[in-house]
Formats: sequence, C-alpha cells, structure tokens
Amino acid sequence: MLATGDGAIAAVTVEVGGFLGINERDVVINLDSIRLDGLRLTLDMSREQIRSLPEWDD
Repeated sequence: MLATGDGAIAAVTVEVGGFLGINERDVVINLDSIRLDGLRLTLDMSREQIRSLPEWDD
C-alpha cells in the first residue's frame, strides 16, 4: 500500500503479467479505481489498461 503524507492509503501495488512468479512486475493502482463487490475487489480498468501501466520499482 502507498500512503499520503498524513498516512491515508492512496494506492496499492499489484503484480501483473508473468506466469508462476516469472516475469511479473509491480504496477500502482489508485484506490479510486478499486471497488468492493461483496467479498471481491474489482477494478474500473481493462486488462489492457492494467498491463500498460508503468512498472513501479520501490
């Protein structure tokens, strides 16, 4: 999770791509793109949009 200066959660990092942990990369998803649907988290983004996000390197 990524937080603002006052400690509020602003975004999360998500592993995308790859297979069985090989060639995965981390991207940042803003919380305003994430929705809670029952017990599932869903994104307001297509698979292609997620894959096109720049890699986040902590």
